[in-house]
Amino acid sequence: MKKLLIIIILVTSFNSIAQDTRLFNNTWFLHNLIIDGNDNIPPINNEIPFVALDFIEVNPSIETVACTESAGGGDVIFNGTTNFNIPVFVYLTGGCYGDPENEIFNTLYIEDYWTNNTPGDFTYTITEDGSSITLIITNQLGDTAIYGNELLSSENFNENTFAIYPNPATTILNIENDDVIITDISIYDISGRLVYSDKSITSEVSTINIQNLNEGIYFINMMDEQNRILTKRFIKNNN
Repeated sequence: MKKLLIIIILVTSFNSIAQDTRLFNNTWFLHNLIIDGNDNIPPINNEIPFVALDFIEVNPSIETVACTESAGGGDVIFNGTTNFNIPVFVYLTGGCYGDPENEIFNTLYIEDYWTNNTPGDFTYTITEDGSSITLIITNQLGDTAIYGNELLSSENFNENTFAIYPNPATTILNIENDDVIITDISIYDISGRLVYSDKSITSEVSTINIQNLNEGIYFINMMDEQNRILTKRFIKNNN
């Protein structure tokens, strides 16, 4: 019995270690969900600022979130270097409460892509182009989720329009905008929970007090008067 337990432990550890380390070292942001051959670009708004996926190496599992109340995940069994199985995918049933478009997308992603395909096998590939890394996961029906290590931003929104500094930040985060009227600034934690919101931005340089935020990774959404959103990531340090 002891020998059998040792073998099981060794096999489990090998399956985890044998994977591409980039799988575990990045938070992945969904760029496109292809269901039945149709593209479904994630909406970017205050309810779905991003769709994130994390692979956990210790006790292998995944965690993903679209709307805050519809996070899901499950244990992962690696069958090889590009294949894994999810026996059960568990998710919160709260769903989305804002734009109906969000609920439609949430159903496609959480239920149609993940939940309805478990238990089931998935394959993945990782490609790299400079600093951009792409993760493609295909389920047993052939539907594909395309993720990147960088956030998906609203189309035709110039990233150079905004600057945030310092990054990492400890107490104050400055937001500098160039010839664009910002109507809404929101900050979300890594789980998609809204931790800060300001709809009264009036100056070209805005200062946000982040002293009370916990240490970690955050995402700031900046919306202009045309309702275009740009998302940037920053790190909150306590030291």
